[in-house]
Amino acid sequence: MGPGLVGIELFAPAPKPARVEIRLGEARSSAEVGPDLLVLAVPVLPALVRAGRATLELTSTTFSPGGGDARELGVAVSRIWYLPESGAVVR
Repeated sequence: MGPGLVGIELFAPAPKPARVEIRLGEARSSAEVGPDLLVLAVPVLPALVRAGRATLELTSTTFSPGGGDARELGVAVSRIWYLPESGAVVR
């Protein structure tokens, strides 16, 4: 991986928006995510390029669907992508 951007396309199938944060090393991006598709992106910083590997983390508030379903659900991820500085999207 070289310099560029990493992005996540996601939405929240919940009665109210979810608070979401993505982290890639020291880079962070956060937003309120509702039922419409949203893109969050973070830069690939030089320290990650030098390390040669990275962990992308996503955290979200949760909701319980109700109706006897006690699961705690977050957001739905549609796509994760990497856009190198050269401009070609890698999926």
